[in-house]
Amino acid sequence: MSGSERFGQYDPRMTGGRDVVIGISADFHDAAAAVLIDGELVAAAAEERFTRRKHDPSLPRHAAMWCLDEAAVTADDRVVAVFHEKP
Repeated sequence: MSGSERFGQYDPRMTGGRDVVIGISADFHDAAAAVLIDGELVAAAAEERFTRRKHDPSLPRHAAMWCLDEAAVTADDRVVAVFHEKP
């Protein structure tokens, strides 16, 4: 029996899936999204690449979806979203 089972502590290695962080920057020039998996950057994109609008400040939904698809995020993954506030 492992230590986490004996003491009821959270052990991410025992829950399956990956730790996924999606970062979003919007409402400022150059909206973008990025995905980290287990602490490593695996995808990043600027919204203007999808909308063809230079310095697009809108919510980067196209960039976020591309990043999630590129990273192959599944329902088994633990996903946390972070938002960069307008300075």
